[in-house]
Amino acid sequence: MIFLKRIVFAFVLLALCNNGQATHLIGGNLGYEYIGTVVIGGVTKYRYKIILTTYTNCGPDANPAFQIEPEPGPLFAGIYEHDIAGVPLGGVDKILIDTVGLNRIDTTKITPELPSSCTVGATTCIFEAVYVGFINLDLNFTGYHVFYERCCRNGSIENLLTPGSEGLAFDAYIGPPLVGNSSPVFTDVPIPFLCVGDTTSILNTAVDPDGDNLVYSFVDPYAGYSGPGAPAPLPPDPTLGWPIPSITWGGGYNALQPFGAAGYSFINGATGLTAYYSPLVGDYVVAVEITEYNASGNIVGITRRDLQLLVLNCPPNPAPNIDPTAGTTLNNFSVVEGETLCFDFGFNDPNNDSVFLTVNGTIFDPLITNPPATIDTPAVGLDTVSTQFCWTTGCGQAQTLPYQFSASVTDDGCPPKTTNEVFLITVTPYPAPDTLFGPVIVCAGDTGTYTTEFIIDATYTWTITGGTVIASSGNEATIQWISPGTGNVSVTATSLASCESLPIDLDVTVIASPAVDAGLPQFICDGDSVAIGGGPTGPPGAIFTWDPATNIDDNTLSNPTVFPSTTTDYIVVVDIGGVCNGIDTVTVTVGTVSMDAGTDSTICFGDSLQLQATGGITYNWTPAFGLSDPTIPDPIAQPATTTTYYVNIADAALCAGVDSVVITVTPLPTIGISNDTTICEGDCAQLVASGGSV
Repeated sequence: MIFLKRIVFAFVLLALCNNGQATHLIGGNLGYEYIGTVVIGGVTKYRYKIILTTYTNCGPDANPAFQIEPEPGPLFAGIYEHDIAGVPLGGVDKILIDTVGLNRIDTTKITPELPSSCTVGATTCIFEAVYVGFINLDLNFTGYHVFYERCCRNGSIENLLTPGSEGLAFDAYIGPPLVGNSSPVFTDVPIPFLCVGDTTSILNTAVDPDGDNLVYSFVDPYAGYSGPGAPAPLPPDPTLGWPIPSITWGGGYNALQPFGAAGYSFINGATGLTAYYSPLVGDYVVAVEITEYNASGNIVGITRRDLQLLVLNCPPNPAPNIDPTAGTTLNNFSVVEGETLCFDFGFNDPNNDSVFLTVNGTIFDPLITNPPATIDTPAVGLDTVSTQFCWTTGCGQAQTLPYQFSASVTDDGCPPKTTNEVFLITVTPYPAPDTLFGPVIVCAGDTGTYTTEFIIDATYTWTITGGTVIASSGNEATIQWISPGTGNVSVTATSLASCESLPIDLDVTVIASPAVDAGLPQFICDGDSVAIGGGPTGPPGAIFTWDPATNIDDNTLSNPTVFPSTTTDYIVVVDIGGVCNGIDTVTVTVGTVSMDAGTDSTICFGDSLQLQATGGITYNWTPAFGLSDPTIPDPIAQPATTTTYYVNIADAALCAGVDSVVITVTPLPTIGISNDTTICEGDCAQLVASGGSV
């Protein structure tokens, strides 16, 4: 089905064909799309769609057969196996492994959109036709080539030596099937109209579905093997001669000077934006090659488009310019993921023509870029036009390659002129801390403190190999190292937008300490002693140092005897002459008895008293004479004379002690009284007593 499409004249494909032999073909490009794997006869194959886009002249000067529609097809392309891994354009002749028929699936008629009073190029007509076919490839590690050719080029081309007999050929390199690569897709109309003496920009916009790094360059167009005698040959069989023959340039012309020494051509290797200037009218051919590099830096695909450019005399009409009063004049920006980038830009027309602004790029497509950028277009102005680009980036959108979008502004002069600009937006990761400080050689069991730069509003995540985080606060963490070997400290910073930085790492050498055993905890009673240390405390020949060096018989022995008066932690350091010493600790608990035999007392002879001792679980009183029971804490004592009682008290830990209590025995008084006497009734007598006190 044929669709009619009118475009702004600055991007019109224009060709004047003077050669009667198949001079309808004026450009195109060859690419492919990886579909996936299929199993055929038990063998896994790799399926690709082959896509050929052609541009043919359908104007009144074209071959009448192609003024109605382009070739219906099928067209036939050859599939050839490459022979050297990693060198896509090297090697020798390629062996034909299959031929694929390409059927036309889409046709678009392109005609210029001109102001009513403008007739420049009014009869121009171009068919854009798309042909596709499918091929199943075997696994290899060198890749394949897709080749298609046709003869002949326009006989009026100025920069070829013998243009009417030069063929037009396309080759696309498919990387090894395991890569699963698809070629970049051109999104713009490729063959523009140029005015003599005027510099024109062309986008050459391509989108790579795999996100590969695209490098654009000018190359010699392929001529192939077709000729006037065989304008539509089948693919070369059994081999494709290698390298593919290129066209023969006319004197003074080459790939970098397609308009001669007085002309100008430029291509931005990163964006494909090209600029052309020709001092003379006529038809000229150029070729732009795209080399795809994956994230590992390997070439995974090569495609090219072949262009025929027509240079005409035009009425004066300067193209629109970037307007510094409307916003930025820069085209390269950077933003940290999670942050927002906004900028204004605009254009003005030097002779006050109306201007129309459009933009294009996957950066605005939420199915490809999410979250997407936003921009207010298309925009129209009387002589100036402006818009604002804004993008609130999301976490995970950082990448090495910049995001791109193109802006095209076209005036309504005669002929219409277009200015193109490509904007690059690099999204960088949330910045990681630059440095990580801390000990890089540690002993197993030791702790180390590690710090990194303080970033405002950042939170930090510490990841440790060979140790554990025992404390962390912001940009500082304390690590206890456990396993001898190579440890690692890794820290990331996270922004307020929850975007995590790349990690910064520090390798740590963890050295094993000698085995050391200070022994089991010990318990002694006050005044006792005990041997400490393990069995053994450390390796033979080691040097031992115990601390504290008090209440110990020799602090350099492996198993010294200690006699502390209070509970003490004894630390042993085992030195075997290396970087790390072994350290261990044993606690010697000293038990004491809180004993009390009671309060000294006084009794009268013949009386008794209950003693009261405390502080133990076993008691033994001496002397036992006069006690009701010498083995209880509170026996009844009835000494005949003043007696000191000693009690041996033992507590639950079997720590014993002795205390005493004195019981003073007071003898009974000797009582005297006056003798008996006789008195008369009514008389008095004096009685006298002695031996006591009142």
